Amino acid sequence: MEKLKIVLKYLVYAFLLSFVLDIGGLFSGIYAERSGLPEEWLENSQVAIVFMLISQITLPIFLMFQYKSRKNDLRIVMPFAKDKKAYRYLIGYAAGAVFFVLTWVIAVSFGGFQVINVWHIRNVLWLVLFLLGFCIQGLGEEILVRGYLLGKLRQHLSYVSAIIISPLFFAVLHLANPGITKVAFLELFLFGVIMAMIRIETDDLWAVGAFHGAWNYFQAQFGLN
Repeated sequence: MEKLKIVLKYLVYAFLLSFVLDIGGLFSGIYAERSGLPEEWLENSQVAIVFMLISQITLPIFLMFQYKSRKNDLRIVMPFAKDKKAYRYLIGYAAGAVFFVLTWVIAVSFGGFQVINVWHIRNVLWLVLFLLGFCIQGLGEEILVRGYLLGKLRQHLSYVSAIIISPLFFAVLHLANPGITKVAFLELFLFGVIMAMIRIETDDLWAVGAFHGAWNYFQAQFGLN
């Protein structure tokens, strides 16, 4: 019973932290409502999407202020290796990009999607902004789930229990995504399991944050219809 209370406490706080992570979406929604913009504006406006992605930097800033006097706790919720940071990040990003492109190629090869080229040179600036935004967004989600939640759970639960609970929370966070299905939920859970195992084995968030950011970035640019 005591462990259940601990798990619920961390789940509730992680859920509250998700609002800090999505503070850009909150402000964008308020702006859209006051401006009389349609609901679709949040999903289609490049300005709004980039703003919401970059604003997720608020979570690591919030956690750094919260734990600034408790360095050991900060290391638990945001375990970033101090050596070979660029190398770790690039390896994680390359892995995320390669895995997504392979998945995309396989899906297209078997006729699962129709490919329509909408590229234009004027999109270069947006590609760069989205690259920055998804790097922040991917790292932000990893700090929340594989940093804070998994780190706290590992202090009180077994390896297996922590790996099961944190990916479930990660998948539940995406239930509001448009087009979510049972298969997509399972895929999110399995993705979370892999990321959790890497985080525990390396005690580091650089690689998983980069992998997540790369996957989301290429998914957004290789929009499938």
